[in-house]
Amino acid sequence: MSCESKNPESRRDFLKLGGLIGLGTAAAYALPAVPKLLADINSENKDKKIPEWRLLIDVSKCQSGCDDCVTACHKENNVNPDLRWIRKATITKDLGDKKITVNAPLLCNQCDHPPCALVCPVEATFVRPDKVVDVDKHRCIGCRYCVIGCPYDVRVFNFTENPKGLSDEGVNPLHPKRMHGVAESCNFCAHRLDENKEPACVVSCKSGAMTFGNINDPDSKVSVALRDVKSIPKGLREDLGTKPKVLYLGL
Repeated sequence: MSCESKNPESRRDFLKLGGLIGLGTAAAYALPAVPKLLADINSENKDKKIPEWRLLIDVSKCQSGCDDCVTACHKENNVNPDLRWIRKATITKDLGDKKITVNAPLLCNQCDHPPCALVCPVEATFVRPDKVVDVDKHRCIGCRYCVIGCPYDVRVFNFTENPKGLSDEGVNPLHPKRMHGVAESCNFCAHRLDENKEPACVVSCKSGAMTFGNINDPDSKVSVALRDVKSIPKGLREDLGTKPKVLYLGL
C-alpha cells in the first residue's frame, strides 16, 4: 500500500527541510524584536475572532525538583507517565567565566509549520482553526512518520492502552481514552481551550514560570507579558523555520 503524501508540494517542502537539517545548512530564522513579533502575528491573522495561542516560559522562575506541570498534564489528558507529553529538562549554560543551570519544561511547540503534519500520509495530524496541532486518533494508522519528523522529540507513540493502570475513577471523562497504536503529543489541552480554560500545566505552575494566552488579544496575559519583557523570547531551534508557539525567556 502506498504511503505517499496527498500534497506533493508539502512533501517536497518537508524533504527539502530535512535535507537542510541533515547538512547543517538550514537557513537561520531571525526572531524580530517583540513589538514587531506581535505586529507580524496580528497582521497574519486578520480575523481577530479566531484566537492564536502562545505559551511563554520564563526559565528563571522554573523551580528545580518541581514536576507539577508534568503531573497536571498527565492527569488532565489521561496520559501514561512513560509517554511524557511534557518533561522537565536541566540545561547548563556556559557564560565563559561561569556556568549557570536552569530548568525548562519541554512539550509540543505547536509549530506554525509543523513537520509532523506534513509527513502524515493520512492527514491524522491536523491543524485546528486556532492553529493548535492535534491528532485524530481514529484516523491515525500508527506509521510513526510524525514521530520521526518532529525535530523536538516531543511526538510520542502509544504502544499500550492509554491510560495504563488507571481505574475508571482516575480517568478524566473529558478527555477520551486512547487505544494502543496511535501517535500523540501535547495539544495545549485543546478540550480546555474550547471551554475558555488555560492548559492544565499553566494552571498548575505555582512559580509563575508559564504565561499563556491569545496573542491576538492585546489584553491577554501573554500579550501583556511580552510587552513587559526586557529580552527577546526565543523558540527552540528557530533555525528550522517551524515557528514554534512556545517561547522561552532566559535560554
